[in-house]
Amino acid sequence: VIGDGVVGLSTALQLARSGLRCHILGTRQPGAASSAAAGLLAPNIGNLAPDVRALFRASLALYPQYLAPLQALDPGLA
Repeated sequence: VIGDGVVGLSTALQLARSGLRCHILGTRQPGAASSAAAGLLAPNIGNLAPDVRALFRASLALYPQYLAPLQALDPGLA
């Protein structure tokens, strides 16, 4: 897996949970995202349609639960 940010760690974790071995390649920067911001999760993206807003808020509320297993690999992730 290339990248050790939220997306890369998520991919590696799911591969491992599926029983596969993998290696993570990245520039170890604990708690810091890459400059690409490919895993960017914005707290607000402007005006959204009501149904999209509900999905957005539900996803944002689930993020801490999603992040918890990744923080075992990189405690600095927030």
